[in-house]
Amino acid sequence: QMFSLVKDWSRLDRIVQLAARTQAFVVFTLVDPTLHDRLIRQCAELKVCCRDILGPVVRRLSDFLEASPIGLPRGSEGTKRRPLSEKYYNRIEAVEFTIKQDDGALPHNLFKADVVLVGVSRSSKTPLSMYLAQQFGYKVANVPLVLGIPPPKELFEVDPRRVIGLIIQPQYLRRIRTKRIEKAGVDADSIGKTEGSFDYSNIKYIVSEIRW
Repeated sequence: QMFSLVKDWSRLDRIVQLAARTQAFVVFTLVDPTLHDRLIRQCAELKVCCRDILGPVVRRLSDFLEASPIGLPRGSEGTKRRPLSEKYYNRIEAVEFTIKQDDGALPHNLFKADVVLVGVSRSSKTPLSMYLAQQFGYKVANVPLVLGIPPPKELFEVDPRRVIGLIIQPQYLRRIRTKRIEKAGVDADSIGKTEGSFDYSNIKYIVSEIRW
């Protein structure tokens, strides 16, 4: 037989007595140390064979993690999860919005953003957007600035106080872009040339891009 959610002495004693009458072997796992010790004593007194399944594992894990188990069964006070707050749901909504608005996507939604980040490629728009959404619950959109390509008209309809431009040193940006290209397995000096566009990591282009 299997007995679950044993949380009091009286029920524990009845189970051990039943095991004694039927000459059963008791296999158990009890996280409450008082119940655990009582079961061991009761089984010894009534000459019932027993074996703790998870106890040795928990003790070894406790030593490994250098942390003590709380000793409370599932569902006990102290183990129940707190109700999720409105703040939590607001952050989830903000993160979902921010993901959808990454890299200039859905410009018609820019007016819904709490913050709009603008900047050249590899100026950390996406990481900063996600940080603001996760940590503070801001709905963030980010818009890339590309030399010679006008930003979406919707950007100019957003309250300027909610638009933040990201700046970065040209040499530092060049290092970031070069590493990015190397990871992608592309020649840093030739990227874009096949389409007659720009040298992505060329310092002269980067300076012009930032000034633009």
